[in-house]
Amino acid sequence: MFQKKPTINPPNSVKSSQRSKLLQDLCVAHNLDYARLSTAGKENLLPKNVRTCKFQAHTGEKGIMYIDLDGAPLWFTIRSAKDKTDLMIPTVFTLWKAPYLLPRIATWKPVLAKLMGGADLMLPGTVPPFPQDARKGALVAVVDAENPTVPLGVGQCILPLFEIEVVRGRTGKAVLMDTVVEDEIFHLGKHEVQIPTDLTEQMEIPYEEETTEGQPASEGTTEPPESTGAVKHPEITVKVEEEDLNDRFSREATPGPEEINQISEQMEETKLEGTTSAETPVAESPAESSEPALTTEDIDHAFKRALMQSLYKISKAPIDLPIPSSTFMSEYVLNNLPIYHPNVNIKKTSWKKASKFLKTMEKEKLMKVKEKGGDVSIISLAGSDNEAIARFEPFKVAKKRADKKTDSADNNSSSGTTLTVTQFWKPKSAAGDFFKAMGQPMSAYYQGSELTKLLQEYIAKEKIADPKKPKNVVIDYTLRASLGGVGQQTSVPRANLTQMLQMNCQPFHTVSKDGEEPTSVPLQKGLPPNITVTQEKRNRNKMATVITGLEHFRIDMYSLADDLKIACAGSATITPIKEGSPEMEVMVQGPQYDNVTNLLVKRGVKPQWIQKKDGKGKPKKK
Repeated sequence: MFQKKPTINPPNSVKSSQRSKLLQDLCVAHNLDYARLSTAGKENLLPKNVRTCKFQAHTGEKGIMYIDLDGAPLWFTIRSAKDKTDLMIPTVFTLWKAPYLLPRIATWKPVLAKLMGGADLMLPGTVPPFPQDARKGALVAVVDAENPTVPLGVGQCILPLFEIEVVRGRTGKAVLMDTVVEDEIFHLGKHEVQIPTDLTEQMEIPYEEETTEGQPASEGTTEPPESTGAVKHPEITVKVEEEDLNDRFSREATPGPEEINQISEQMEETKLEGTTSAETPVAESPAESSEPALTTEDIDHAFKRALMQSLYKISKAPIDLPIPSSTFMSEYVLNNLPIYHPNVNIKKTSWKKASKFLKTMEKEKLMKVKEKGGDVSIISLAGSDNEAIARFEPFKVAKKRADKKTDSADNNSSSGTTLTVTQFWKPKSAAGDFFKAMGQPMSAYYQGSELTKLLQEYIAKEKIADPKKPKNVVIDYTLRASLGGVGQQTSVPRANLTQMLQMNCQPFHTVSKDGEEPTSVPLQKGLPPNITVTQEKRNRNKMATVITGLEHFRIDMYSLADDLKIACAGSATITPIKEGSPEMEVMVQGPQYDNVTNLLVKRGVKPQWIQKKDGKGKPKKK
């Protein structure tokens, strides 16, 4: 299923209530007692920090993928053709922590190599006897016959294997493979993957021992279904929003948890001016905290006050108009919200969209907007002559809580990251005479400074400084054969020698981060490329900004997409540049050159590494 890289949307957080419900459904599907399952066992099935994202396989199948903080896939859903429900399928990463989940079908190492190439498991390649749970339609784990405790793939039985005792001489597919080690989702995470050697100790279900009181786990206990002749496929209904993946602007921004503090207008105007340090937070589990949610009216009120404060500030310090609506929302409205929480975003208001919010404010005579080609611009704003703005009492805006750590704090989205591009040069055969004369290997990689030092040593050794022009060097036989662009010259400036020698070398480069040595980072062929930021019209003739080339600079695209959603107050998606291409692009709604550049610079990208283009592929005029 994943022989080619799937199209994956930016991940969203999972509410604790959703995780708890999903865990209970998983226990029912796999005959586990939820009430007796230990905390560690539940964490192995579905960790607290799990995130979810929509995906589309190259075959056209759509589903939901559950990933950990490192991006490693834990579960994914696919649509059942039988009853149109979504099947919840564990990956090998989950089975390595909970190998007791699925019955195991053994095969041989040569067959495993075929499975990693995209083949399904054929009946002659299996090793009986088969477990009683290996019935038609059941999910099974595929293991190496010589190491049967370590799952290496997951698939669905298409034969009642439990009835088969001899496979020699028989034909047909036994297991339809859904995922296997070394497929395209196996290396999605940022951590290095090491396949475990033995999982014997994890084969037992981690149930907690019953208390001495012997209380039966009646309430909230999930009783395993009775075993019948026809196995029940572990099917879990997960709502998948039907969407056109080509309509990238229809996707919502990352939702936050619904459980947030009820904040009144009094808190907006008083408590937010200075949070009292006397309020000591009570340590409680995130899964157990239940706080009242803000109403739509509360969020509407917060956005209206943020707009009023923005207009009040602009009346004191005017800005240039017209201004794109996305820029106005991100730089002014969102930065003046009286409350902070991920759930407080334009999608949670009654307006749902920034354009509708601004048009409503235009009816209240707070601004004038102009819409052209689907893009909304603000052409004028109400000033101090407006009675509401003149009487407005400014408040202190809410700041991000220090104890709330976002996922981006763990990756390279934090400001202060330094990226260093180091160029290396590997000699070609044309430069062989020079490197042989200096006793240097042709297979080594040299930095520019090292080439310059070798040239200086050669000039001193051969005494070929030009007596008539001290800044020049006389070209001898070795240099004429090794340097590029010499032609008929007999004397060339010393400053040009390194560049002329590089003409007969193959370029390489590395991109290193803080604390990394350039020689410890994998070499990349060619000269350092640029990150390209293109502004063009895409779906439905809407303006979009597309960023490519991030892989070369080791930029976390999912973190960048999350930050772009906030900075640009719009949707952001990650898709392949073209179908089947390993290179990806990040697209954000609207003209966002400045916001994209600012976020890239915070990630250590130097402005000279960013190339801006218009929709026709031509460099943008500055």
